[in-house]
Amino acid sequence: MKIQKAQKAGGSTSGEGNIMPGKRTRSHSAESSTSSQQSCFFCRQPGVETLHDATTFKLDQRVRQCATQIGDHELLTRLSMGDMRALDAKYHSKCLMFLYNSAKSSVNVEYKTGHEREVSGIVMAELPLYIEDTHLENLLTD
Repeated sequence: MKIQKAQKAGGSTSGEGNIMPGKRTRSHSAESSTSSQQSCFFCRQPGVETLHDATTFKLDQRVRQCATQIGDHELLTRLSMGDMRALDAKYHSKCLMFLYNSAKSSVNVEYKTGHEREVSGIVMAELPLYIEDTHLENLLTD
C-alpha cells in the first residue's frame, strides 16, 4: 500500500530502491558555468589551456597600479568590480607581460618628459640673465 500511495503522489522509489520515472533530479554542471568565464581578464579572448589563475593579492595591486599608470579605463572598470582573486580572474601570461611592459614604458616616457621639463625650466630661468648680459656687453662696446 505504501508503494501504491507513493506512486500516486509521484513517488520516488520502487520496492527495489530504483528511481521511478516520475522522479526528476537536477544537477549543476561546473563545466557549463565556468566555460563562459574561461576568457582572459585583459584581452577577453578564450584560451582554456593557456590561462593562469590570479592567486595573489599582490597581482591585483600591481595590475591596478599599471592600469592607473597607463590610463586604461576599461581595465580599471573591470577591476572596480572587486579584486582579481575574488573575481576568479584568469589571464594569458603574454597579456600580463604586455600590461607590465606598457606601464614600464610609460614610466620611462614620464621620466623623459619630466627631465625635459626640468631642463627647460633651468633654461628659462637662465635666459633673462643671458639677455641682460648680452645687452650690457653691447652697450659697453658701443
